[in-house]
Amino acid sequence: MMRNIIKHGMKKALGGSKGYRDLDYFKKEYGAEITYTDAQIQRLIDVLKHYHIFEDTIFVITSDHGENFGEHEIYFDHWTLYNTDIHVPLIISYPKKLPRGKRIETDVMGIDIAPTILELAGERNNEIARDFFEGRSLCDLWRSPGKWETRILSSSALLLTAAAAWDERYKLIWELRNKPYHEDIRLYTDRVAIYDRENDPEEENPIGVFYWGDTGAREADPWDEEKSDHTIVEKKVLNTVLERAKERISKKQVPSADELRSWFLEKNGRM
Repeated sequence: MMRNIIKHGMKKALGGSKGYRDLDYFKKEYGAEITYTDAQIQRLIDVLKHYHIFEDTIFVITSDHGENFGEHEIYFDHWTLYNTDIHVPLIISYPKKLPRGKRIETDVMGIDIAPTILELAGERNNEIARDFFEGRSLCDLWRSPGKWETRILSSSALLLTAAAAWDERYKLIWELRNKPYHEDIRLYTDRVAIYDRENDPEEENPIGVFYWGDTGAREADPWDEEKSDHTIVEKKVLNTVLERAKERISKKQVPSADELRSWFLEKNGRM
């Protein structure tokens, strides 16, 4: 069965333009891209060392997303909130001020990178930056790691199809729109899935799925793509789209522990 899924997924992902059916081929191609990037970074480092300025250079290497190679039956796509897409590396090197070879497991956010660079450059108290950036410097992670406050929230794609939040044990994915997603996968407005990160690190089996909100509100959802003009939705100015999504999120009340417990007991919308 897996062989048929791979064949179908690859054919759709490639639009039938190629004859490749070996998933390992694409994994190796992806690995080759990473190897090439590593080689180019090494070339840059060699030049900086040659001119004796490597010690004065701040290196920040990260990625905007990961990639799915069959995980969750998704092929060559990166619009989900599974760890395959959003758990990416962040490498910071500054020999003058940072410890060498230190690995930190704490989850951080992309908005923290700019404040971190400013502090390393001696501009921690820059008033303009302090008013402009929403993130915080990561320097405290290696200076006083016990004081770090976890504050993770991630959203999916430009049109905000979903949002996710997590702590050390659990992860919640909240779908914001009705949307055909990838082959046989579909998102539904206000469907929430909870994953146990400790016992299910691959996020394959949610411990609970329920719908957040009343049925009437979901049926009247203006984001339902089966009831709206796709071209109008897609042509919305990005800022307008973001504001609508933020307004929708802000109206939600965080459920109490008793509410969550009752949803599980009732198996409300559970898969």
